[in-house]
Amino acid sequence: MADPYITFPDGDAVLRSSDGVDFRLDRIILLRSSPVFATMFSLPTPLGSVLPEPIYLSEPSSILDIIFRSIYPPNSEPVFSSADVAMEVWRAIDKYALTTQPLVKETTRYLCNLDPPLKAWAKAVQLGHLGIRASAASRFFENNSDILTSDYQYLQSISGAAVLNLQRVRRDVHSRMSVVLELTNNEHWYCHKHRKQKDVASGEQSKSLYSRLRSLDTPPSAKCEDCNDTRNSGESMELREDARNYLDLLLKAAVAIDAAGGYEQAPPFPKPPPNTLLGMLTLS
Repeated sequence: MADPYITFPDGDAVLRSSDGVDFRLDRIILLRSSPVFATMFSLPTPLGSVLPEPIYLSEPSSILDIIFRSIYPPNSEPVFSSADVAMEVWRAIDKYALTTQPLVKETTRYLCNLDPPLKAWAKAVQLGHLGIRASAASRFFENNSDILTSDYQYLQSISGAAVLNLQRVRRDVHSRMSVVLELTNNEHWYCHKHRKQKDVASGEQSKSLYSRLRSLDTPPSAKCEDCNDTRNSGESMELREDARNYLDLLLKAAVAIDAAGGYEQAPPFPKPPPNTLLGMLTLS
């Protein structure tokens, strides 16, 4: 039998799990949580029946228990033992069009924040959930993790085309940001004249893009390593802000390219806005 917390002797609905556990609940609460349940309860009760006929569901009791605890007062947030359990709960949310916010919000939050980001992305692709996929892809692109050095277990059920596209987009994001980070780097800075003469490296690759941007906060000014030209603090601060804004634009474009399945179906990567200091430097 199901836990007494979720089974009520006076319940007027019986839902039976795939493993034979009966949940006796109240129709009115189920109706308010799901239009699909409303369709199920529209069927007539057989004449002479004392107990309501069970409604057979395809989910196991472990998944239904999480769902019913969340849609029943006091609407407790679900607790997941694994990503696979959260995925099964999300499939049930989608199947029954459940609208209870603690359930929907916490399940989405859990899947969005799976680590590493590549795992969250793969789970989202399997679910066909664009919102979770976008969140996971953005985290993956911003992070320094590389598919070639990641655990392939997360990608076994994902098409090769989708994986290759994700890797290509990530490399393009980091390539573009490497140029920007050079322009905003105060520790190894070259003035415009000498920057043109340098084949500048992309900086420390062990940090994420956001971490590398944050590390630019000091020192506030710098001298060219080949001459005495000085970058003033105002220019440094403006470039840092431009770089952060541009990274946000890049990540949004990268997420769109990933969701579209390739470059052909999505707008191209944006360039730094020409009316910004960063834009003027990259155009020069």
